[in-house]
Amino acid sequence: MPTKSIRTLAVILLYVVTVPLSQWVFADAPVSPSAQHPATAVAVRAYEEFFGITGGAVAVLRGEDVLYRETFGFANVEFNVPVTSDTRFQLSSSTKLFTDTLMAMLAQEGVVDYSSPIRRYLPDLPESWSDILLEDIMSHSSGLPEVLDCNESEHLEVALRCVYELERPALRRAAFNYNQTNYLLALRVIESVTGESYPDVISRKIFEPVGMSSTILNGNSHDVVQRRATDYYPNGSGGITIREYEFPKFLLTAAGMNATLDDMIAFARAMNADTLLDANWKARMWRAPTLSDGKASPYALGWDLRKLRGNAFSAGHEGGSLTTFRIYPTSRLTVVVLTNGMHKKFGLDGFADVLAQTIDPGILTPPDSAAYRARLTYLTNGLEAMSELIRNQLCKSDLDNHECRELLTWLAEQLTDDGFGDDAKRLVDRFGAQYEL
Repeated sequence: MPTKSIRTLAVILLYVVTVPLSQWVFADAPVSPSAQHPATAVAVRAYEEFFGITGGAVAVLRGEDVLYRETFGFANVEFNVPVTSDTRFQLSSSTKLFTDTLMAMLAQEGVVDYSSPIRRYLPDLPESWSDILLEDIMSHSSGLPEVLDCNESEHLEVALRCVYELERPALRRAAFNYNQTNYLLALRVIESVTGESYPDVISRKIFEPVGMSSTILNGNSHDVVQRRATDYYPNGSGGITIREYEFPKFLLTAAGMNATLDDMIAFARAMNADTLLDANWKARMWRAPTLSDGKASPYALGWDLRKLRGNAFSAGHEGGSLTTFRIYPTSRLTVVVLTNGMHKKFGLDGFADVLAQTIDPGILTPPDSAAYRARLTYLTNGLEAMSELIRNQLCKSDLDNHECRELLTWLAEQLTDDGFGDDAKRLVDRFGAQYEL
């Protein structure tokens, strides 16, 4: 169970997301992001300590205005090198956001058409792929085989020949299936229609115009990259180990971008100011395709979608469980979270939601807010306290029966994954009959 100091932080954080920001007053606080937005600062501290974040950089914007900006922790643990504004973070799959934005810019200019077959731009593709549209590869609904199964990481032509010969696992639009083949094809489309290399065209159309002066493409942890943070993952024993990675050059459209916090702030400002895409094309990029079962995919044109309160949503992408970038259009908020590791692995998109909620307290749906409160109650005060919260408040007044069942199922899975299987069984025993768990 958490130590007393961590419990205290978690209790504070639980209070943070249930008390309006206007009630927070810190006497004698200096003029700083922490003083101006104390709830956000407390949330950052709590997550940093509880999950053991090694080093990080966080920003929250409303429109083009930076409301909160902070760097903390170590870029390199071995030598106690602190994170600074010049620290580059490996974005991993958050890189996809830039490829998707670039493709949308080309669509806005009429250079590509999302509704066109992919073979219009790449006629050498197998004829059996003729039904696949450009929109399908950008939304991971193409049904194509996975190029990573070919194990040909450095040779594009060999990898292409291999993936062409693999059996296609699904029909287009049968399901959302996260797949790196789609972004290999995106690379080839971009280079085909522009006549430039991907690094050149994304630098010309995004990095240089918006002022991302420190951003570079490099997907190999063994390469020396100046001011790049060392990445760490949990080692399974309460500590951390160095994360090694090698993204093939033909998948730099999918992963491999390295950027500073200020670079990401510049990108956020450009997106919010309609510098790169106008409002209609952003809406198009964030519109999820309809799958063959008639349901909307959880993934739009390269942007993962998260449902919020009412009809609101956020759009963004997590990278390697280390970084995330999310835009909350209804609240005009953008949250950037960059880390280089942690002692306990967790989803950063949820952290982004918490940070957004410290600015806009009503942003989360009741089930999401309930799950967050129940989880922290367990971590701070144990199963009895969480059960009491569920019985006397969450499932009594906040949620309907279906939402309670989903909440309890999720909590049991989380407890099991975290090594608290006995408590997961007790939770199911207490509520299973009532909610058909």
